[in-house]
Amino acid sequence: MTEFFRDFFREILLLFAEMSPYLLLGVTVAGLLSIFVKKELVSRHVGGHSAGAVFKAALLGVPLPLCSCGVIPTASYLKKYGASKPAVMSFLISTPQTGVDSIAATWGMLGPLFAVFRAITALATGIMGGMISFFSDREDPPETSAEEEMGERASSPGTLVSRFVDFAYKESVDDIAVNFLIGLVVAALISLLIPDNFFEGTLLGAGFLSMLLMVAIGIPMYVCSTSSIPIAVSLILKGFSPGAAYVFLVAGPATNAATLSILAKILGKKQTAFYLGTIIAGSLIFGTLMNGLTALTGWTFTGSVMNHRMALGWSDYLFSGLFALLLAASFYRRIVHRQSCSAGGCSSGCGHEEDITTKGVDTMSDETVITVNGMNCHHCAATVKDALESVPGAGEARVDLKERRATVTGTADPDSLREAILKAGYQVG
Repeated sequence: MTEFFRDFFREILLLFAEMSPYLLLGVTVAGLLSIFVKKELVSRHVGGHSAGAVFKAALLGVPLPLCSCGVIPTASYLKKYGASKPAVMSFLISTPQTGVDSIAATWGMLGPLFAVFRAITALATGIMGGMISFFSDREDPPETSAEEEMGERASSPGTLVSRFVDFAYKESVDDIAVNFLIGLVVAALISLLIPDNFFEGTLLGAGFLSMLLMVAIGIPMYVCSTSSIPIAVSLILKGFSPGAAYVFLVAGPATNAATLSILAKILGKKQTAFYLGTIIAGSLIFGTLMNGLTALTGWTFTGSVMNHRMALGWSDYLFSGLFALLLAASFYRRIVHRQSCSAGGCSSGCGHEEDITTKGVDTMSDETVITVNGMNCHHCAATVKDALESVPGAGEARVDLKERRATVTGTADPDSLREAILKAGYQVG
């Protein structure tokens, strides 16, 4: 038992070290998007509930070097600022499967057939998942006008830097911290229960059963689009068909157990089920096509095996330490917020379970209490708060994420406050 727990925590540390650089990249990209990507631009290209938005989101995701963890904060930002659910679904599926770096590496290790087909698969499965979401969710996202966007972006350099840091390394990390650690434990258990020689020891070769096995292994595992390549090489050399190895190239990077709980929060359980179904069906379909293409073209593998589990280097320790500090700061903020709530001085938008709309209120001042539906995270609470405080006559806005309420002091017109909430993308209850 002692040995099991030792290996268990060691696996958690290894997974954490592998995932930290990509998560740091993801939150950094999200922070840059918060500064440079305008709401109007997002709304115009991927915000509409249309097939065109789905295609553009998939096309945008193919070259980006983001893994199944790093893509989460970026997709969350796109959804927050006007991207429709189908477009977010398309982006989430196409992005982690490949990137410019992994396409080049695939070309070098497996040849142009695999490299080109991998990019096509990422685009096609992204569009497939987006279209499924398109036909199953008919809700149109709110539109953001160019005037509103230009007004919001007229900020000083110091303000932009502050916004980047807050969004990338506070808000984004706060949103994924708890679910990430829960999923990390699940991923560590799965990785621990699969023997290290699992791929080399299998007698399965060609056939649909081998593809199903690759789906079962690839879906819960954490593996990025680049590190999946040497695994695929090993699978082919150990007797698996090119199609089976290709299924792992698709399903492995597309998602993992550490991200599924976060996706359920962003997309909802039904859309997450569609997301998984698309990855499973898409990997099997394109794996079968790969077997046909290799047979038709007479493709043969002439590469060499590389060890995909390299020893941790100084950069791994550096990135792991940085991300661990961000997580520690996130949990520290949660503790401070909880203590502040218990003392009756809860800060705005902390999302604590207590109803803070009637605590610490000056009964002599004007206030408006509004029920807000559609808030799911700290980003949502911050968006609603900013929207309400931008209304003329509004003072401080306090948002209770758990109770779905916003309390605004000042003399702002209630109808204008409700309109601001609707324009921000939420509903008034």
